[in-house]
Amino acid sequence: MDFHTRRERWRKHVAELPTTNLRIYTTLLLTVMTGIVYLGLAVARLAMIAGGADLKIYPIWEPSWEWLVFIAAVSGIDVAQFATKRATNADYQKAIRANGIEEVKDA
Repeated sequence: MDFHTRRERWRKHVAELPTTNLRIYTTLLLTVMTGIVYLGLAVARLAMIAGGADLKIYPIWEPSWEWLVFIAAVSGIDVAQFATKRATNADYQKAIRANGIEEVKDA
């Protein structure tokens, strides 16, 4: 495959990327990974307790409040952006249906 063809395909992909979906996916990924790390460390701690380990040398890890607030804020921004895009698109869809247009293809 030609280098220029790959670069052009990459540029086209980035130009047409649905940013709202990407934002939501990234936020969900951060949230899920935070939960997996927290639960994984909790299970590992329980295994160490069952093994008789001294837990004073293994502190409990919890995500900081700043991190949790960041995830909550980004989630709120994602929801607001999603709702705003749908609200502006709803009026457009009503207008094209009122004019008898069945389907409009995206540009």
